[in-house]
Amino acid sequence: MVYKIWLSMLKGKTSAQKMQLLRECGGFAETYARLRESGENIDLDLEKAKKIEQDCYRKGIWILSCREFGIPSYPGLPLILYCRGELKPFGETFGIVGTRLCTEYGKKMTVEIAEELAERGITIISGMAKGVDGYAHSAAIRKNGYTVAFFGNGPDICFPSEHRSLMDAIINTGLIISEYPPGFHGNASTYPQRNRLIAAFSDSVLVVESRSKGGALITAAKAREYGKKVYAVPGRLDSRESEGTNRLIAENKAELWLPSLHRPSCSQLSFDLPKPDPGFDPMVLKLLKQHDGHMAAEDLAKAMGLTLASLFNEMMELELNDVIKTEGDIVWLL
Repeated sequence: MVYKIWLSMLKGKTSAQKMQLLRECGGFAETYARLRESGENIDLDLEKAKKIEQDCYRKGIWILSCREFGIPSYPGLPLILYCRGELKPFGETFGIVGTRLCTEYGKKMTVEIAEELAERGITIISGMAKGVDGYAHSAAIRKNGYTVAFFGNGPDICFPSEHRSLMDAIINTGLIISEYPPGFHGNASTYPQRNRLIAAFSDSVLVVESRSKGGALITAAKAREYGKKVYAVPGRLDSRESEGTNRLIAENKAELWLPSLHRPSCSQLSFDLPKPDPGFDPMVLKLLKQHDGHMAAEDLAKAMGLTLASLFNEMMELELNDVIKTEGDIVWLL
């Protein structure tokens, strides 16, 4: 896990270059070894990564990749994600985004749509910002639905601070995901950056209210780039809060959403958690039993002829079913 964190933070390499190195080397530790031998002028110190790993363990944060969620390899996605809360299969997903300064009309539409989708078992995805985002998460929770919040800061930091109770509710019943490690405070660039993750994880995206510029429009643009369905709620022509949504509809960049008439299917992609290959369970369990119930993840991967990335991908269902658990770099048999 330390090598995953190290590579994700490594400066001087783009995401595409890091992914290429992983493919060539076969794993994170192997990538570290390759770069150490290359003589390149890069930071090979693992201490910061070790501290982040320890911090994650203390705060109940685990590290996964987009691939482990079944997300396609869209360009520019982060190598790892810091997750906190209740992890379970997403099923169908629907991103709901909009302005922080939403009107009463925007609030009403957000709540009605999010509640209906949650009742249908659809996972609600948003960014826990003020306004539309917060109302979407809250409505899903009220209907006992599953909701996922993407942060532009570390998963242990509540922003905005007044959403503390909402954050706690999401952790208890849903999931928080961030590409940034614990302790990281967001900035002007990281919050727009997280919108690509909302788009990537959503089967469809709905913009409720947006001014002529804003993060919701960034999310919509990314969703179109990823081939997702984009919807927009029409608003008053004289409302600044509907300038962006009305323009999306007028320019055919979003389909008109009429809650009383339109009930789209969100089945473009399946985001069920990956299942192990046939014969995987007996082999991994046998290996763990042979080694007193625990092994280093790197050793386990080598024994099974897998890369570390493939190993963690395969182990997800076992961890969810409480058959094994991973603590740092060690895999334990429960």
